[in-house]
Amino acid sequence: MDLSLMKRKVDAAEYPNFVQFQNDFMLLCKNATLYNKEGSKIHAAAKHLLKAGLEEIKETQKKWIESEGFDVDATDEQLGQTAAALEHLYPDGVLARPDARASAVGLPFSF
Repeated sequence: MDLSLMKRKVDAAEYPNFVQFQNDFMLLCKNATLYNKEGSKIHAAAKHLLKAGLEEIKETQKKWIESEGFDVDATDEQLGQTAAALEHLYPDGVLARPDARASAVGLPFSF
């Protein structure tokens, strides 16, 4: 897994939900820490990227849930349940919706 493959999958709307996107992201970071020595720049960068990336994914999911008219001050468990329920409404994939893509919900980065 690498960022270019993730970008291709986002562009092709191949992620049916946030969980699969998050899983690929976590795999990318895990591989970087596994195959690079602890203390190396890549290992440290991967750990930092994982923390920052998961925070951004969570915020993106909250923005999407809020855009659907739901309470974003809910607990993480409630947010997960709401996101799962909403994903059933979009069988072609939640990330296929233009307003659910990273750039459309205001993430400070893009692929």
